[in-house]
This record gives sequence, structure tokens and C-alpha cells, in this order.
Amino acid sequence: SLLRAWGPMGQKSSRSERALQTVDDVADAELLERLRVWTGPHDDEREQHCAEIVASDQSVFLFDFIQEGGRRVPAVGDDTRSVVKALEILESVCLFNDLLEDLFADRTRVAALISLGRRFAFDNGVVLGVIKVFVNVSCLESLRDCIVEAGGVEWCIGRINAEDADIARHAIMLCSNLSVSQAIRPVLLGEGLLEALVAIGQAERGIPCLQQAAMVMINICCEESLLQTIMDSGICKYIIEWFESWDGTLKFKAVQSLANLINDLTLGSKLIRLGILHPLSVALAFGHFEELKEQSLYVLYRLSCVVGNRKEIVRLRFIQPLIDVMEEPHDEMELKWALLCTANLLDRKSERPEKERDDAMHSFIDRGGLAHLIRHVMNEEATTHVKQAAGIALHMA
Repeated sequence: SLLRAWGPMGQKSSRSERALQTVDDVADAELLERLRVWTGPHDDEREQHCAEIVASDQSVFLFDFIQEGGRRVPAVGDDTRSVVKALEILESVCLFNDLLEDLFADRTRVAALISLGRRFAFDNGVVLGVIKVFVNVSCLESLRDCIVEAGGVEWCIGRINAEDADIARHAIMLCSNLSVSQAIRPVLLGEGLLEALVAIGQAERGIPCLQQAAMVMINICCEESLLQTIMDSGICKYIIEWFESWDGTLKFKAVQSLANLINDLTLGSKLIRLGILHPLSVALAFGHFEELKEQSLYVLYRLSCVVGNRKEIVRLRFIQPLIDVMEEPHDEMELKWALLCTANLLDRKSERPEKERDDAMHSFIDRGGLAHLIRHVMNEEATTHVKQAAGIALHMA
């Protein structure tokens, strides 16, 4: 059936008006449909067909069609389905990294796509199509700078708080890919990425959106020079909330962000005030999977490196979870962080009130912790890392 489109004045176009097509229009539509089938997920020779498109004039046709199609649609509400279909084909071709450099040898194609996205800001299908293309394009390091230079960062961040959850999710995904490049991270922050992610946290968008937000924060938090800016932005409150999530993937990505963030030890006390210790204790007691527990132990160890944080860690009864790690067969890295954290909590030489130090020591000894330390020091099968960590803790005890 023929779908009618709204014309410039808000009236439906007549059937005869929409049926008027040139021979070229029909040929273009047929070629477009053939390319769509060729590049679809059900085509066994998908990669070969995509390579043929890039190597032939069909890639020129695709980009020309997208730009020409954009010019043909004069007003909000007119039919953009063919443009969206062309973008879907381009997205499929861009799945293959080996083809990207040739496909975008003409770098103006990047700017042309962003221009299309700006022009069709009112059309979710076109906007999503452009973003999906760039998600794949941004997997190639040499093209990330082109996206930045063409104004893609500003445009993309502006889409993060779109009402359409799919657009928001893919926009964050694009930022995540771009943030792999160290030089682009400050650009992302300068264009308002943190403010956009804070808004995502406030709006409590769905889990898929939040997973992507936590993913981009893992990369951004790798940049030591940006850590104080990240803390000041207010995003850490939401990262901790994501760490408390029931969703295991979101929980793990959040703790990875926190593990990178805590590389700046001065931020530990602020994270404690924001409530990081409660989800840490839950993760240690009921870890969904081992990687989550290892990352949580690392974060706890880094927090314990600052003398002023130790009292609160002991007060919230972390001694027992640490002993539990020493007691059972555990991953080497889990054991290492647990032992080093214990050593910090038992440190009697640091400038802490005597009662506070004694409380930690008595709590540890009363729960049988000393025997575990001796066992790990004496264990001939233990790795050097574990023996050293156990030795340091035993020395403190």
C-alpha cells in the first residue's frame, strides 16, 4: 500500500502527486533495495558484497543518494524512508574495518553525514541512521579525528538527551568509541559530555543507556588530568548508583569506572561521603562474578591507602569479608588486594588514634585472620605476589 506523506502545509499529498516518479527514481530505488539485501545480516557473502560496493561506483551512488535524497525532502514530515534505507546500507558496509579507510578516503563524506544529521534533526530515523554509521566508523582510529574536526562531537553530545532511547544509547556509544583516543577525551568534556551524562543519571534512563554511560566513563576516567573535573561534575554520585544496580553488566562497568577514578587517592574521601562503601560491601558479600569481586577489592585497597579513610572502612565491618577472601580458594589478584588492604588497616605506625588501631587488630585476630596470614606466607605453592602481600600484612599485625 502507498503510504502518504505530509506536505509542507501540513496537508496530505494526493496519491497521484506521490506516484509521479522519473525513470531514474525507479532505477535508484531498485538498486537501493538490491544493495540492502546484499548487505543484510542474512546474506552469507555479506562482507564480499560490501567490499564490492566500496571498490565500485556503488559507494559513490550511496553517498550521492543520501545527499541528493536529503535535498529532495523539503519539509518536516515528508518521506525520508529511502534516505534511512541508504544509511542502513552504509552502516552495514561500515561494519568491516578493512573497508573504512577506502570508503572514507574522501574525508568530506564525514562532514556531509554530519550535515545531513543536523538538517534532519526532526527525523529520528535519519538521526539514528547517521549515528549508527559513525558508531562503526569510530572503530577506526584514523577516522576519529575526522569526526571531531567535522563537528561530530558537539552534534553527537547534543543527541545524548534525545527522547528516543535508541538515539541516546547510540550517541553515548559513539562517545565511548571516541573516548578510546586519549587526545579526544578533553574535547568530549569541553563539549559537555559530563553534563549530558549527569542528565542521563537524573532522568534514570533504561539499563541499556546506563550501561553505555558507564562504559564511556571507564575510558574518560583513564585520563588522570581529568579526574578532578570528573569529581566536580557530579557524575560520581550516579556512577555509585549504577554500582548498586541489580544489573550485573552495569554494576561491573560502574566499578571499573570507580577503579580508574580511585587512581587519584585524594578523591577517596569524597567517594566515601557519596556512599561508595555500602555497594562495595554488597559486591564483596554477594559478588555476581569473580571479576566484580576483584575490581571491588582493588577499589577498597586504594581507599585504604589513605589513613583518614581506614576508620570508616573498619567501622563498616570490612574485616570479615577480607578474611573470607583469605579463607577460601580465590583468584590470585583477589587475594593480593585483600591482603594489601588488610595490611593498610592493621598498620600501627600510621598517625591514627591507638584505640582505632587496636579495634582493627582485635577484630582481625578474633576472627582468625592471623592464622590465614601465616598460612599464606608459609604456602610453598603461593605466587610471589601473594607471599609478599601476606608478609606485609603479617608484619603490620
